[in-house]
Amino acid sequence: ARLRHHECRDGEGLRVWLRLRIWSAWGCSPAVSTGRKGTPSVTRTRVLIADPLPIFRSGVANLLRREGDFEILEAATGEEAEHVASQSCPDIVLVDLNVPPGGAVPLVRRLREICDGHAIVWGFDPDPNAILASVRAGASGFLHKEIAPAGLLRALHGVVVGEAPIARDLAGRLIDALHRFDQQVEARE
Repeated sequence: ARLRHHECRDGEGLRVWLRLRIWSAWGCSPAVSTGRKGTPSVTRTRVLIADPLPIFRSGVANLLRREGDFEILEAATGEEAEHVASQSCPDIVLVDLNVPPGGAVPLVRRLREICDGHAIVWGFDPDPNAILASVRAGASGFLHKEIAPAGLLRALHGVVVGEAPIARDLAGRLIDALHRFDQQVEARE
């Protein structure tokens, strides 16, 4: 829960708003485990942010920390992401399309061998073939890096409960790429 204080317009005191997260409204509930002395405790979703740009890593990390239900891990390269994933198996890996050294596609393949987390690839103006390659490598979704904070939060909450986070316009590009792929396969036969 979060408390927010707002001054009334007429100046006659403070208005206090309480924001509660109601998990059942999303159709899911947070993972609950037994904490100290048998009391229930909420398990936070572990998110690995694999992005070479420090400004994106820190911006996303700050957004997720403010939410309170995410544990944040960071990596600047594919090698760092593999090392972190092998040590702490994240629930979600948010992977930059151009993460060095080889990009998101080979990294997503390697991460799937390391642990069962959901990989979401994101990038600036990706071409349809990059989207298709990411999904074929095992990514659970593909997002624009220009996504609004609320959209990113919805995507991360959704992937945990089985949704495939993909921007609408990127879904169209993915379908076009699938059609072209089918045409290439038919042409070979």
